[in-house]
Amino acid sequence: MKDILGIIKALANQLRLQILMALNTYGQLSYVELGKLTFKDVHFTLKHAGTFNYHLKVLLRAGLIAREGRGSYVITERGRRALKLLPKLLKS
Repeated sequence: MKDILGIIKALANQLRLQILMALNTYGQLSYVELGKLTFKDVHFTLKHAGTFNYHLKVLLRAGLIAREGRGSYVITERGRRALKLLPKLLKS
């Protein structure tokens, strides 16, 4: 049950969804590349780092993304499945 709640929490935020979609689209991305894609409407700077780190941690804890090497991230199979399920959940 705790896993399900962690996944629901992770998916309940627009910024975290943007991170997941970027990793799903582009594959492995560095911290900076992912930050620039996520904050594309504003210039990604250190002032965004705290917020960005928090959202990465939520996604990591839920098992939706993983760290690859030093400072890069990938979407996990669990993350791909979660993204595929979202449209089905939104159908009425």
